[in-house]
Amino acid sequence: MNRIVNAKGKVDFRSDNGYGQAESVTYEESGDQVIFEGSPGNPARLWQRLTPGAEPREIRARKILYNRKTGAISTDGTEVLTAPR
Repeated sequence: MNRIVNAKGKVDFRSDNGYGQAESVTYEESGDQVIFEGSPGNPARLWQRLTPGAEPREIRARKILYNRKTGAISTDGTEVLTAPR
């Protein structure tokens, strides 16, 4: 069974390696994928630490797809993508 969990409104989220804000966050169990969505003028924002204790990189886009199994991230409507320091 594929479970899908969705939160809408001003969604704040936090995990072991990052945090962020979005208008909508959807988790799709079958692909272990999280989808963060914003809107024009209010993009989804994700700050991700690539290694423990490191400064996070910022990703700001209309849509951010994060694969929890592989750690891969893809975006649509990217506004900001910073490299960790």
